[in-house]
Amino acid sequence: MKKRLLRFTNVLLLPLLFLLLMAVSMNGRADDTTSGSSVTATISIDKLDYAPGDKVYITGKGWTAGEEVILQVFNETFPSYSSTDSRYLDWSVFADADGNFTSAWPVEDPDLNTSLVLTADGQTSGFKYQVFFTDAADADDGDGTMTVDVTSICTGLTGKTFVFTFTNNQTSPSQDFKNNSQITLTIPTGWTVPTISNVTLTTVTGTSVSLGTISGMVIPVNITNPNGLPSGKTFTIKYSNITIPGSGSYSFTTKSKSKPGTLTELTIGSPTIVVNDLPVGSASPQTICSGTDSRVDLSSSISGTTFAWTAAQQSGATITGFGSGSGTTIAQTLTNTGNILFQELYAIL
Repeated sequence: MKKRLLRFTNVLLLPLLFLLLMAVSMNGRADDTTSGSSVTATISIDKLDYAPGDKVYITGKGWTAGEEVILQVFNETFPSYSSTDSRYLDWSVFADADGNFTSAWPVEDPDLNTSLVLTADGQTSGFKYQVFFTDAADADDGDGTMTVDVTSICTGLTGKTFVFTFTNNQTSPSQDFKNNSQITLTIPTGWTVPTISNVTLTTVTGTSVSLGTISGMVIPVNITNPNGLPSGKTFTIKYSNITIPGSGSYSFTTKSKSKPGTLTELTIGSPTIVVNDLPVGSASPQTICSGTDSRVDLSSSISGTTFAWTAAQQSGATITGFGSGSGTTIAQTLTNTGNILFQELYAIL
């Protein structure tokens, strides 16, 4: 069964004895526009998502000094829990001289896949607040996608860089990688060994992701509190200063686990890089008459190879009609405006 997390939004209940016009913010701030005073009592929580084993840290501000505030959590999905689980009993906190208080509530396995609401009832001010928890599932082992920016390259090249992008693609329904989840990327044998000096992790706002200890050819990425890796979020691994090995198709095995699961290769598969042999081209020198069409056919040891070239004339030459291009045939009409034999050189790229 998928484990679900807890997500919070806030709303404000009007006091029973007063008709107030309220402006509600994410922290539940209320402004009393009828009496001319400003009601600044708020309740806030430390983060948006919670998992079993976490605590909901509650902060109250702006209440009446010394006021008793009664807190209670209700389970809207399974109301019977509220009468059978002692965690759902109400408890009292008292505002300090500045009107502030703190408290906490433990999240446990019975809260999975449920909607809950935290209420705060001020015994002096008469203000009541509710904080609703909405559910969000955990990602499963093997969830996510990993792509690489280069999928085909020639052997023997040096100093190359590859960027791998992992995405939590579990958006419908929303599923998150939470604290103690992990993603691993395994570099294939024959490639440059990954180290802390050639591997860089880049994260985006709203995620809690860190590079783990690289062991052998495995690059681990750890998912931590408070944000984890929410649905739709990404991170990138830059693998730099790489020498490309011999030709072949190389799979960069990517695994994911959602705590406390087991590392499992991605359901949609791992990214692959194809390494090709360097093509060996051939072309024969030709002697042509000025004003006639030249034709140089280019060939390679690798089927399907296309070529690009630049052209330059010998120093002092007066040749026209040449230029750079691409394809498998150089076909240009060259004209020598002088009376001396000159050379036109084509550099094949």
